[in-house]
Amino acid sequence: MSSDPTKSKSPPALAERSSLGIGQRIFKFFCSFGLCVTVLFFLFIITLVGTLSQVDIGLWASQQKYFNSIIALHEIPLGSPVEVVEGELATMDTPVKKQPSITIPLPGGYLLMIVLFFNLVCGAIVNARKNWRTPGMLIAHFSIIFLIFAGFVSYHWKREGNMALNPNERSAEFQSYHNWVIEIEELAEDESAPRRALIIDDSQFKDLTKDGEERTFKHSSLPFDLVLSQFTKNSEPVRVGPQEEAKNADGSIGGFRLRELEPEDANEANMAGIVATLRGGSGASGILWGRTPFSWVVEAADRQFGIRLKKRTYNLPFALRLDKFTHEVHPGTNKAKVFLSDVTKFEDKREEKIKITMNEPLRHQGYTFFQSSYGPPDARPGDTLYSVFTVVENPSDMWPLWSCVLSAIGLGIHFVQKLMKHLQRAAKKREQGDQLIAGASKA
Repeated sequence: MSSDPTKSKSPPALAERSSLGIGQRIFKFFCSFGLCVTVLFFLFIITLVGTLSQVDIGLWASQQKYFNSIIALHEIPLGSPVEVVEGELATMDTPVKKQPSITIPLPGGYLLMIVLFFNLVCGAIVNARKNWRTPGMLIAHFSIIFLIFAGFVSYHWKREGNMALNPNERSAEFQSYHNWVIEIEELAEDESAPRRALIIDDSQFKDLTKDGEERTFKHSSLPFDLVLSQFTKNSEPVRVGPQEEAKNADGSIGGFRLRELEPEDANEANMAGIVATLRGGSGASGILWGRTPFSWVVEAADRQFGIRLKKRTYNLPFALRLDKFTHEVHPGTNKAKVFLSDVTKFEDKREEKIKITMNEPLRHQGYTFFQSSYGPPDARPGDTLYSVFTVVENPSDMWPLWSCVLSAIGLGIHFVQKLMKHLQRAAKKREQGDQLIAGASKA
């Protein structure tokens, strides 16, 4: 049979590509060296813009926007700021300066690390050559994969906060830096009775930021429903005038309303606020504010309840007592010379004396206590100081160290193999040279 010259044969690469299934194509895509280069390029870009943005929006906000996100919306300013008067009429006290900008979507650090993880697994482990020459590189690449996985575990399951202790004060809990909760507790007449409280995590109400948005929470042990609305990340209660209160303007409650403030660069400095309303019982409404040291007391079905917005607290499997705090600075400076807390750890009826310094944290049962600060900030010489510890519970706390050890072992094996191969080649060249010299001398 003669072939039709008008029909062209498909290139081998195209034929091979068309014969691959969907799973094989996805695997080949993640094995691509070009994908690795692209991910590393965007990691460089996101690290650069994320680091520079810390000047304007702060460290925590920059981490959330660029490194903990799937997509990062980066704004590039165009030209100089322009004064814009907001409102229907030009009656605002101060014009607002707005800078024209263009928004560029960038892959966030979270997405990039996921892609890099699968790229290394597929390309550097599964699809890599495996023989006696490659164990070092396989171990080194596995250490990088392990390090990325450690970051994933840390991001999703790490808990961190602080514990402040006065001298001779003992505590078995620490307070979160960033997470808020609403605590509902029935107030018992017997103060010695064990405390029981219902907890509403901020993940269930922090999205209630727009007017008219509300969410109702119910529980079988409560004789009322709790309706939450008007959440503000950073705010303060302010008193409103009599006319505003008579009209219930701006959502004022009991002569007060929440005034929203600009978020602080340090997220832990923000003071959240929210409006709570009872459905059932007295039907009262109140403002819950993060800095209020006491609960909002309400009555329903002849029972009293305390409702409070506060930072989430975590219980520890042991307790610490501050015995002595020592803080010394170098003469003539504010640079710390000695930053030391003498504490006693109580666990299972045992006591242990421990020193926590700036460079020597306490590590125990998956918790790490760093010496981070002290107070009060306006303390004078001779005043009693309290000590502040940063507390971190991280399941992958030591995994980066293990990853570095694995990487050192892998690179060490690879280096020794290359060195031995080089020495063998050098010895062979010397032997060939000696043979040439011997042959020339005989001639």
